[in-house]
Parts: sequence; structure tokens; C-alpha cells
Amino acid sequence: MPSTRSSSSADKPTGRLRGQTPSYSPLFKFVMKYVPLAMRIYRAKLFWEKERDFAGFDLVTGADTRKNWTAETTDYIRKNSPANYRDFLVPKSEIGCKRRVNDTDYLLNLHRPNVELIYEDPVQEIVEDGVRTKSGRVVPADAIVLAHGFETQKFLFPMKIYGENGIDLYEHWNRVSEGVPSSYLGTCIAGFPNFFIMMVYLFSGALLTSWPKPSAEARDIAVVQEKAKKFVWASGCTSWFIEPNTKRNSVMFPDWQYRFWLRTVFVAWNDFSYTQSRDGAADAKKLDPGAGSLIALVLSLAICASAWALESFDLESQDEGQQRNTIRPDHRALTEVINSTGYHALCAMLEVP
Repeated sequence: MPSTRSSSSADKPTGRLRGQTPSYSPLFKFVMKYVPLAMRIYRAKLFWEKERDFAGFDLVTGADTRKNWTAETTDYIRKNSPANYRDFLVPKSEIGCKRRVNDTDYLLNLHRPNVELIYEDPVQEIVEDGVRTKSGRVVPADAIVLAHGFETQKFLFPMKIYGENGIDLYEHWNRVSEGVPSSYLGTCIAGFPNFFIMMVYLFSGALLTSWPKPSAEARDIAVVQEKAKKFVWASGCTSWFIEPNTKRNSVMFPDWQYRFWLRTVFVAWNDFSYTQSRDGAADAKKLDPGAGSLIALVLSLAICASAWALESFDLESQDEGQQRNTIRPDHRALTEVINSTGYHALCAMLEVP
């Protein structure tokens, strides 16, 4: 919003904002481009740095870790935000309960003389020359951007998806999970043949259709919901991870991401129903992880192990006129990718089929 507020030198940020894009050294670029597997190993290293922070999300055993995170992020916010906004900007909920957002120059922009953060005087109405707040103040505006969020619990909306016997996807969820989007392994749904969320189509093979058995789906959903109660997302804040009426967790996977990946490599085939293709009986090899998956597993673990050797391999950047600094990615920020897209996140990281 336009404002006449001025910014004093005391309001200036005191540290380098994480939103700034680091510059990669020529040597690093050369290694990534020409050294075989260098990029894959580096990505595996980044994955490990994100994955290990999952320990901090357990309500009991992760308390000390979250205490350190809270101190670090609170200090960062206070150092880089204007003094008159600091108390408001520091989150009051348990860290990790809500989705964490990295600073992409938001705090920096709060120092601009034409920016004002109005947080205790909600909008009452739109008037001819701007916005009138509840207190009666009129804030002049040439343009108004409506950015109040979106329906996070309406997955795949507004698509209409039908399964066996014409059952709509939301009808199914009303039956099995109190209307909250849920699925087997965050991926497939009983009664919806060949419907794999975030997966590829079944183009070929001996099977015509496959889908999880209702009992397997119900068991998997129940286990996920029960385990989710032990993590920080259930600590009481309002977030889009939790459906507000049922308090079910519809987003976060409550376990280590590598375990989720292993379950997609070594599939519990007895949890699925199948129909055979017109070509004849299903090939048993299609229902077995086999040597291919085992090789993928071994290679991936080898890459992860190699990442340990890169622990001292620092990404360096050099600011003009300043001393060379070591830059490490913020390993707090991406733990929350452990959700229904976890398999793809890991496949992209390690090139596992």
C-alpha cells in the first residue's frame, strides 16, 4: 500500500537476506557440467541435508532442535525487519507447524518508504479512491490485488473424476476419510483403476488395470493419520496441512522420505487388485521389483554415501569488493516436501525410475 512512512538508517537490514540468489563460482559450474555424476551427487547431498531435519518435527524428541530453529529464525527476522513490525512478524506458533516460507526479499521491501504493513486494522470496504479499514482510515490505492489464499483442501478441484460404478472422487473420500483427501501411499485410490496421483500413465504391460484394495487403502490412511498426531503439524496452529473440521492431516507424510521411497520401490503387491490385459496372463516379472529396482536402490544408496564425502565441498560465491564467503543452502526450509509428491521429489533427486 502507498505510504508516507519514511525509513531511517536504524531500520536497515543488518545481514545478507537469504532471498538473494547466490553466484556460483566458475569451478563449481565446470564440475557440475563436465564431471560425470557430479550433479547427481551434489543433489543427493542436498537431499540428505533436508532429510535429516525431519528429526526436528517429532513433538517430543524434536523439541530441542525446534528450539534452536526458533532462535535462529527469530534472530534473522528481527535483524532484517523494521523495528515497528518485528513483534508482529515473529511467528507465535510452534516452528514447523505451519508451512515455512523462505525470505525472498519480503523483509527487505518492508524498509521501502512507499510500503506499509497494516496488520491490526482489517479492510472494511472498497471505496472510490482506495480501501477503507475498520478504523475508518482510507488508504489510497490505484490498484488492488486480491491475494487472500486458496482452497487448499479441494484437491484436484474443479476436475470431476469418476471411478468404478460412477463414484465421484469426493464421494469416495466422504466414505473413507470424512471428506478429507486421502489415498494409499499418497498416490492411488481404491475403486479408481489406473488413477495414480502425480504418477505416469500405464502405457504398456501385461496388466490392463490396477488399484489398491479398499482394506489396504483404509489401513494405510489410518496409519498415516495416527502417526501424524505425533508431529509438530498437530501442535494446534491453523495451517493448510490440517483440515479444520476433522483435524485430519491431508498433506504431510509423517515419516522419513527415504522410507516412503523404499515402499514405492518394493511394492506390497498383495495390496493391489488387477485385471489382465487382452494379451493373456500377467507376467509375474511385472509384479516383482526384480533386479532393476534392486540395482536402482544400490546405486541410489551409493550416491547418498558418496554425498558424505562432499560434506566439506562448499559452494562458494564472491561478492564484488567483499571477502569470499562459504554459502550453504538453508537446510531448514525444505523438510515439508515430505508429502504426496515425495516419491517424485526423490526420483528427481536420484534419477530412480
